[in-house]
Amino acid sequence: MKSLLKFTFLICFIAGSLCVQAQQYRLKHYGALEGFTSRGADNAAQDSAGFIWFGTNMGLFRFDGVNTLHWKISDPSAQKDPIKINFISIDRFDRIWISCVNKLLILDPISRKTRIIKKFINSKNEIIEAHPDGVATDQNNRCFVTTDMGLFSCIPTDSVLKEVVFTDEEAPNFMRHCIGNSIDGTIYFSFGGTLYCKKSQDKVISVFYDLSEHQVKDVSTLTVGKKTVWCGNYDRSVLMGVDLITKEYREIAIAEDKSDEDPSSQIMAIAEINDSIIWTGSYVGFGTEKNAGGVSIINLNTQQIDRIYADNIANPDGLRNAYLDCIFKDSQGTIWLIGIDGVDYYHPTFSVFTIYSPSTEPSNFSIPTSGVCDVDADDQGNIWVATKSGGLVRIDRSGHAVDRIPVENTHLDQSGFIFGVITCGRNGKLYIAATSTIYEVDTRLPNAFNRTHRIVKSNVKAVTRMLVDNLNNLWIATHFDGLYKIHPDGKEEHFSEDGDDFHRIPEGGVLGLSIEYDTVFACIGNEGVYTFVNGKAPVDTYSAKTLSKSGWTKAKVREVELNKDWVLFSTKDKGVQYLNRHTGAVSTLNEENGLPQNTVCGIEIDKNGVFWIADVVGLTKFNPITKFAEVFTAKRTLPETGFFNGTHDANMDGMIFFGNHGHLIGINPDKLDVGQIPLHPCVLSVKANGREIWNGRKLPDFAYYENNIQIDFSSQNFVNPGDDKFYYKLEGFSSKWIPVETGRTLIFTNLAGGNYTLNIKVENAGSNAALIVLPFFVKTAFYKTWWFMVLVMIFVLIVLYIAYKFRIKQLLKVQQLRNEISNDLHDDIGSTLSSVYYSAELLRQQGEQHPELKQKIASNISENTRDLMERMRDIVWSIQSYQEPLPEMISRMREYVNKLDINGSIQFEFDCKIDDVKGLQIDMRTRRNLYLIFKEAVNNAIKYSKGNLIVIAINANSKNLFLSIKDNGIGFNVADSTSGNGLRTMKLRVEESGGVLNILNSNPGTIVAVEIPLK
Repeated sequence: MKSLLKFTFLICFIAGSLCVQAQQYRLKHYGALEGFTSRGADNAAQDSAGFIWFGTNMGLFRFDGVNTLHWKISDPSAQKDPIKINFISIDRFDRIWISCVNKLLILDPISRKTRIIKKFINSKNEIIEAHPDGVATDQNNRCFVTTDMGLFSCIPTDSVLKEVVFTDEEAPNFMRHCIGNSIDGTIYFSFGGTLYCKKSQDKVISVFYDLSEHQVKDVSTLTVGKKTVWCGNYDRSVLMGVDLITKEYREIAIAEDKSDEDPSSQIMAIAEINDSIIWTGSYVGFGTEKNAGGVSIINLNTQQIDRIYADNIANPDGLRNAYLDCIFKDSQGTIWLIGIDGVDYYHPTFSVFTIYSPSTEPSNFSIPTSGVCDVDADDQGNIWVATKSGGLVRIDRSGHAVDRIPVENTHLDQSGFIFGVITCGRNGKLYIAATSTIYEVDTRLPNAFNRTHRIVKSNVKAVTRMLVDNLNNLWIATHFDGLYKIHPDGKEEHFSEDGDDFHRIPEGGVLGLSIEYDTVFACIGNEGVYTFVNGKAPVDTYSAKTLSKSGWTKAKVREVELNKDWVLFSTKDKGVQYLNRHTGAVSTLNEENGLPQNTVCGIEIDKNGVFWIADVVGLTKFNPITKFAEVFTAKRTLPETGFFNGTHDANMDGMIFFGNHGHLIGINPDKLDVGQIPLHPCVLSVKANGREIWNGRKLPDFAYYENNIQIDFSSQNFVNPGDDKFYYKLEGFSSKWIPVETGRTLIFTNLAGGNYTLNIKVENAGSNAALIVLPFFVKTAFYKTWWFMVLVMIFVLIVLYIAYKFRIKQLLKVQQLRNEISNDLHDDIGSTLSSVYYSAELLRQQGEQHPELKQKIASNISENTRDLMERMRDIVWSIQSYQEPLPEMISRMREYVNKLDINGSIQFEFDCKIDDVKGLQIDMRTRRNLYLIFKEAVNNAIKYSKGNLIVIAINANSKNLFLSIKDNGIGFNVADSTSGNGLRTMKLRVEESGGVLNILNSNPGTIVAVEIPLK
């Protein structure tokens, strides 16, 4: 008898332990609003890079965890765009095999090239018309396609699809994609109630298993697991499995058909998640009256079946797809549910927490819509939840919300609302702070709330916390009125800054309470934590003043939690400070070392010694030993952003509950280890000056002028991509890791030539860090190469040498000019001055003795002096710099002619317009030479021509300046023109200026013509 009782107890214990935590499946949806432009999808596959590919009636789509790319398929024969896709399969070389209405496409995503196979050849070597449906590939890269005309196959280089020979004489026809491949590459497919297989080494197809023996007429879908071929049945709501080795058949009933109008649930999608879990998708509501589909999760070990019904709007975390065509599991453990209403996907991390959502209708996972104010656990394992105006909720030990008690159904003060503070005492006692009154409710009584309750204390306001100690004393913390202790017999003690020695505490609101054995801990504002032992005065063991010696940072303490190793303090704006009870050291967790926000609302230490910290961003799980912080936010697992009142508690099984706004979060610390999320960071696009250059493998060399490089990348994270943090390091430029500020894009400009290695690192709280290494080379600009620098240096040296030579030449010219001027001054001006000197001296000595010489000598002095002044003016004019030298020279010529003393015997004419020579430039030496040539020619004409007219003409073109002096005299023999010293000097001056001198007889007269090049 005792053995039977023990056995019964053991069975009950095991059954009870299986229900400790409610099972919940939270899903995310990806449809048109999220960027999936097709209304729905029929199938999907994942390549080795981690991309998810969807085949839809609107074409092919690629998903990288953040963005969806509508992949353009080049098919010139397509009559319309996009191409309707029936099925896709990816081989081990990442080629995508796509079956369409009447053809097979082979897409290489790297090269973006598409091959089209339209010809189908049957076993009689005849070209026939066929319509492909299902596709699968084996390890030999051979593709098998089910069609309405039989099974066909090809390899990537083929141009036709050939029919595969069966062991039977006549091959069956296929109308659905009931085809799949095993790990070893064996192809399995079905027709009617028969399963076939084609091994890689076999040349023909053989029968694998005859399902018709189990009254199966047709197979609705097929998938190949590690050990089993799983099939759905069109006629019955059952999952069928055939062992790959033993061919043992098993059958699992999904649902019983209770509807007279609707057929049994049709299993249209199957996925083996692991050796013991199978997900199946059904078209109709599991045999209920609902004409809506859903998912069944089958545990093969326990035979337990969990169901997720399609609910498009009511549950945002539920299943949207009512009709599922495909289910598959990716490399990150995400389960994709694909159908006509888009894509739903599930990952264990989505459901690591149990979410109790606000709802007006009671359910296992719902609470009132008014918002959570406080939670507390009783000694029976129940969690009581107080809401603002919706009353109370009781969650039992299994994790189900079993009772909802509206405020109007209680005898609580209903003039206001439940303020939000409750606590559980012993023997089913529940203490509730409602408005300004604290009630005691005996929850063990029938209709416990619908009766008169004992009032523990009245006229108490701003209650922040309550707890019951081991002696059944009720402790009440208030914001403005200190701390109250209510004894079981009703005796009251009040602790405040005005109390006596046993009841005095520092000034400040009491914000938090905690208990350890017979000691109560109270958080008193900026003063830290004071402890109360029954019958003794408050002690400042954990006050701010005491802990300041151990590394305490001054802060306003909101709450304290503790276990045998740690004392944990939450603060208003300094994060969390925690005391090691063994060493006495105080450490801080804040934004600098893993906490997302320094404003902490609630803290809890779970049974494993891990800290749980609620703040205005989310929930942080922190291990004080490893210092590892994992953050949960609305991007990943939480239903909404942030916690603001920080209400929380744990039941006797170690389950933790946090309230945030309208939701309640249930946490089982033992079921949080879902494994690391494997990340597959990859490059999506590389553009140089806006031109796409990425070929999927490596980067080409960049030209030096491709100075705007944009690199887009992704982590291939389908679970919580919003929590990804990216860093990059460009070796060859910097050795430091730099955070990526622009999402998933890097832009580099004006990179110097050389070898670079780009490292892109992604980190995520739920995964290991992963790395992309991308080497590339930037060509050096030709003007930065060594040979170009050498050429530039040589060129500069040559230019400097030429400039030096030119400078020397110019200095020589200046020196020569100075010498000439010096010679002129010495020879001409000096001789004239000497003549004047001797004439003056002669006049002084003999003027009085020889009066007849006096006038002659004076005249001679006057003439020499005038001539000297004229020569000095010419010299000064010739070396002056003018902005317009030619007009000035012409004016000088006119002035010279006008001053000639020729008594009107010779007439002068000037054929020159100053405006014609404005802007023309000649250097100082040329100007002097030209003026002296002019004077010599005019003087010669006056002295020797015997004419009465001299015409002076000056004109120019863009290259040369022309000067001519023409007289109407007797002329002279040109052959003797070089014999005179004056003519020889004229010729030398012209040659020095680079010009030409011509002396011509004009009959009558002579022409002196000078041609000098301009600058």
